[in-house]
Amino acid sequence: MGRARGLRRAPMADGGLQQERHPAPVRVKGVCQRCGEAPSLPKRYLCAGCVQRRCEVCSTTQGLTKYGRMCKGCAGKARTRGRTDVHHWTADEDEVIKAAYAEHYGKKALLVIERRLGMSREAIKARAQVIGAARVTAKAPPWSPEELAALERVSHLGAAAAGRALRKAGYARSATAIAVQRKRRRIAPDGMSMHALSELLGVDPKTVVRWRDKAMLRVVATGKTCGGGAEVGHVSTGAIREFILRYSAQIDLARIERTGAKLWLIDLLAGGSGAGGATGMRGDLDAVPPDEDPDEDTHAGESPVRLVQAAVQDFSVTCAQVRNERGMSLARHARRSGFTPGQAEHIYVAETPPALTHLAKLAAGLGKRLVITLTDP
Repeated sequence: MGRARGLRRAPMADGGLQQERHPAPVRVKGVCQRCGEAPSLPKRYLCAGCVQRRCEVCSTTQGLTKYGRMCKGCAGKARTRGRTDVHHWTADEDEVIKAAYAEHYGKKALLVIERRLGMSREAIKARAQVIGAARVTAKAPPWSPEELAALERVSHLGAAAAGRALRKAGYARSATAIAVQRKRRRIAPDGMSMHALSELLGVDPKTVVRWRDKAMLRVVATGKTCGGGAEVGHVSTGAIREFILRYSAQIDLARIERTGAKLWLIDLLAGGSGAGGATGMRGDLDAVPPDEDPDEDTHAGESPVRLVQAAVQDFSVTCAQVRNERGMSLARHARRSGFTPGQAEHIYVAETPPALTHLAKLAAGLGKRLVITLTDP
């Protein structure tokens, strides 16, 4: 059995041993047990200085071991101070390192030096940087506002393709630096891929490819490839809006209703989701903007987007007038149209034009049918 803590065996007069008990340490309330200074912290019997230990050499509170008196840096220096087994590099060893780095590169040079000198790779790399034998990559300069603006213009491209586009504009950045900068600044491309567009419109991806091949939809090559090896194309917000306004017969509203992209279509026709994308493609830095703008004023003096907004607003007002003439309440009309009263009220008073499917439902709730006609300006 082990001895009891605090006990010591003392010799007896008859040659035997007897146990002698040490006195317990005296704890004085308010006085530090270690340094004797006052006051001590509550329930600690130590002062604030002893609780927050500092290095005896540099007085830092960082890097201290549990019971050490010095930090790790000062303790390492103290261990090597006065030692004769510490290696001191010679001129011949430096020549071996320089010759190996001049003949080989990277891990091959480290392997050659390690076999010749018998030193660790960490020590060899540190010495090679000190004597200038290793190629130390300089830190890249910070990004300028012009570079960030150029990076946003090619945000739809892959990292490698964006690097080539930036080099054409006179900026040298690696693909890794571009990827890191995009992640830090959360730079998202304006628009979407061809596959994402096909999912929103409820069509097959091959249909979007056919639109691109027929020059109906403007697509920019991103330099990326999908799993099957096909190139991934990017469609800007302006190109999508232009396609919907010019080729509305290709759009099936029922499919968009099933995909749940109603709000996206409303925001797109109202000028949202990057309204500035309609004025040009967010393609390469050297890309020439298109001659025609889908939001440009026509010969009648009004833009197609504003004409669509005015048409749907007039229909909404007409539908509300018919409801008032029949004495139908808003709640009853909403239930017959498949909306809640709050949704119906939002459709009538919303600043953005409602979707055509919403107007068709409102017309059906009044026993009417939605018909779109063309008139002369």
